[in-house]
Amino acid sequence: MPKGLLCHLDDACISNPCHKGALCDTNPLNGQYICTCPQGYKGADCTEDVDECALANSNPCEHAGKCVNTVGAFHCECLKGYTGPRCEMDINECHSDPCQNDATCLDKIGGFTCLCMPGFKGVHCELEINECQSNPCVNNGQCVDKVNRFQCLCPP
Repeated sequence: MPKGLLCHLDDACISNPCHKGALCDTNPLNGQYICTCPQGYKGADCTEDVDECALANSNPCEHAGKCVNTVGAFHCECLKGYTGPRCEMDINECHSDPCQNDATCLDKIGGFTCLCMPGFKGVHCELEINECQSNPCVNNGQCVDKVNRFQCLCPP
């Protein structure tokens, strides 16, 4: 259908000159097509990929994630301890409840620390401390290890 101020111009968008997803308009003065590109594309026909990782020297990935350009978009490769489309979320390593024996879990970036209750040790507080190791019983008393304490069985 003719367009233009005097209806003397053909519709330049009939041939679909713009890349898929772009909006096409015909210039009313000269009859040329004008493409409005979708996000991630540029150029007269919207066929050129925008390198989102190089825009204005800013990294779209948070927490030092590595930006990887893809056609029409990008994705982030996150450092250990982070997740999300832009590495914006801290992974809670305590979510899996790694600490044992009523220990308290402290989430850290890329890891966790267990605060052991008295009488336990180890990365996960999985080891009971042997209070008998120092031979606390005297006079040939037999030491019995208990949780956070010991008992001496004295000979008669």
